[in-house]
Amino acid sequence: MNALKQQNQQEFFLGECTIEASSASDILHIFDGEKIQYSVYGALTNPVNIVMGGISAGRYIAHTQCKNQDIIKGWWDKSVGYQKAIDISTQCVIGIDYIPNQNLATKLFANNQAITTLDQANIVKYLLTKLSVKRLNAFIGSSYGGMIAMSFAAAYPDLLDKLVILCASDQANARTTAFRSIQRSMIDLAAEDKKDDAVSLARSLGMIVYRSHLEFEQRFNNTAEFKNNQWTFPVTDYIYNRGEALAKTFSPERFFLLSESCDLHSVRAKDIKCDTLLIGFDTDDIVKPKEIENLASKISGKTTFKIFDTIYGHDAFIVEQDRFAMDIKNHIVTC
Repeated sequence: MNALKQQNQQEFFLGECTIEASSASDILHIFDGEKIQYSVYGALTNPVNIVMGGISAGRYIAHTQCKNQDIIKGWWDKSVGYQKAIDISTQCVIGIDYIPNQNLATKLFANNQAITTLDQANIVKYLLTKLSVKRLNAFIGSSYGGMIAMSFAAAYPDLLDKLVILCASDQANARTTAFRSIQRSMIDLAAEDKKDDAVSLARSLGMIVYRSHLEFEQRFNNTAEFKNNQWTFPVTDYIYNRGEALAKTFSPERFFLLSESCDLHSVRAKDIKCDTLLIGFDTDDIVKPKEIENLASKISGKTTFKIFDTIYGHDAFIVEQDRFAMDIKNHIVTC
């Protein structure tokens, strides 16, 4: 496995900075004292790019070898690394763990405080200031990360050259909001000792719409099996396993807030003035191709949109990175 080594500071380093925003008038005041955990791939003297993914994505973008030799799997490893679409020998990539952490999420949830994609964009801006990055070459966002990228582009047009959005639009559609609302209701209605189970179920439900009908039909033999004194199916084993995996790393409150943030997302697309590439997928049930096309018509800056055919639905931005890698490379690299 080709992994980036943590001990070589020119290749990769982990960082952490604390938000100092004690004044109530500060746009980040509810995050005062919160730590921004981030990663930097490549040298900060190269063109700097932010890469952010879905709510379960984080700062580990490429596979990373740590000091104890453990390999941390990167969620976008096919796209970021040496001689890849985003080549860190000539480009710098920053990844960020989404705020809030689990402790702050518990506090915000208890006080009925929401987090918006603009909040996340302001956090990105804060980090860039701390890193002395005056301008971004590109903000590349997929799914939730795409919403944040749009919010950043609209709020800070003078800080950004290029924008790449995958599987995201300027506002959630009603059907997707309805689906995510049911997920959040599962968490709300669960007894305290069952909230982790509720997160698992909510994620399991999500897997049904993140992937397409075509993939499920091709991938799973829908023949019942009798295991552990009950009937089960290969597809249900799959979605429940994915749900249990997320529940191990996400608190119920954090899942709720980030899910809600997706539905609160709203950006005036005409405020986006930079050179933009939009990518969507024909079987995506979360963000339909027509939404990508409509978004393209509203952005003020030069905009190109591409719709790819796939059986993988919304998750194609992870599963089929090779399909659109060169499109991203050609868009963000200035000759």
